[in-house]
Amino acid sequence: MISLAEIGVKVEIYIRGKNKTLTEFAQRRGLRVLLDMPSLVEIVPKASAVVSHGGSGIAHAALLAGRPQLLLPVNAEQQVTATMLQRLGVAVTLPSNVPAATLTQSLRKGLTQGRLWTAAKRIAAQVRQLYQPEAHLEALVEACNGHLIYSDERQSPKP
Repeated sequence: MISLAEIGVKVEIYIRGKNKTLTEFAQRRGLRVLLDMPSLVEIVPKASAVVSHGGSGIAHAALLAGRPQLLLPVNAEQQVTATMLQRLGVAVTLPSNVPAATLTQSLRKGLTQGRLWTAAKRIAAQVRQLYQPEAHLEALVEACNGHLIYSDERQSPKP
């Protein structure tokens, strides 16, 4: 958190578990703490860059939004995701136990590196063109709705 406060840009963070001590510490450092888990669909497109452990939800939301990422994976799944995003040129990966000074330097560098921004925008456009995630999501929601009973008028699917 200290590194995030030292980079000199507006930072919003969410602290899992609503830890009061960490929340107060972050706020004293000038960070805006989101008290409830934000909707990734709403918050990620507003972000300039994303710093996370590299969990699939946040990492993919940032990828689709065309945002560069600084990843600090703590488990194997996150490491695989981080490695692939780094290979795509949209992320910088650091060990989760990186010293604060190194993290601060990497944050500053990552936020100013044009190549990360360029790659993130390019990959996001390619993914959207190839897979059209919004269209597939709509079809998935419609398929699920077809199997749900909302009222007496709607019948469950026949086996």
